[in-house]
Amino acid sequence: MRILVVEDDVNLNRQLVEALQEAGYVVDQALDGEEGHFLGDTE
Repeated sequence: MRILVVEDDVNLNRQLVEALQEAGYVVDQALDGEEGHFLGDTE
């Protein structure tokens, strides 16, 4: 399963991505809503 994490707090973003990857997920990440919206529309 692929998950998109959109979180502007860099430390929290990194922690979420690491935890999800350790659980076996493929993770894309964005640090703001604009980038998240773009990734959500294009991936």
